Amino acid sequence: MGFWIKFFPSYSVNTIILRKLLLSTQYYMKMNMYNSIKKMVGGVFILGFATANLSAQNCPNANFSMGDFTNWIGYTGSCCPINIPTPGINLGVQHTIMTVPGADPLTGGGLQYIPPGYLVSARLGNSGTGAQAEGLTYPMVVDNTNALFILKFAVVMQDPSHSVADQPRFEIQVKDQFNNIIPCTEYLISAAGSIPGFQNFGQVRWRDWTTLGIDLTGYIGQPVTVEVRTGDCALGGHYGYGYLIGECQPLEI
Repeated sequence: MGFWIKFFPSYSVNTIILRKLLLSTQYYMKMNMYNSIKKMVGGVFILGFATANLSAQNCPNANFSMGDFTNWIGYTGSCCPINIPTPGINLGVQHTIMTVPGADPLTGGGLQYIPPGYLVSARLGNSGTGAQAEGLTYPMVVDNTNALFILKFAVVMQDPSHSVADQPRFEIQVKDQFNNIIPCTEYLISAAGSIPGFQNFGQVRWRDWTTLGIDLTGYIGQPVTVEVRTGDCALGGHYGYGYLIGECQPLEI
């Protein structure tokens, strides 16, 4: 199985689509040492050829439309690396439903709590410190109606210029039924002085709302779990957090 990297000018400048590729192509999807994706033009990163049928929502409450964390599972723990062994929603602290429009002041007002066209989002983590980490997972069984998982996300991290291993971070991954990470479904980023797709506001590095599409057609009939994780710096004095909304759609190949 080969692959193509193609950039579509008709997509939003913050659109990424991940396809399941050969293990040898993981470099393009998994960021080496938490660095930025290397094959990116104008913030658009798309692998493979697929069209999404956007007529249905097939993952109940993946978009937090119920105003709560129904069907999501929360975890908490420490960083770094991210270790989140404790299940449970730490409501309003590490797992927060955002329903009131506004701008995140730690980005200089540049990042909206809720992206255009939506009424709610979830914040994962917070601006507190203490080497905390948190996660949200969404388990689902893949079928023809939900084989494209769409994750909208935004990231806010302080950059204390620690070693890469100790920096605040944001991570996305999808696991199969055996708890193995599905190849080429990882997005791993840690704070740095210059990251393509990110903006700077003082010591803060932030990414505006970005749309990530993950092709799960190779797992139809199987359970998978989408996982989003955030972590503070390992030394305890700097924060990292993010915002997210999930959706599922059919994927036509």
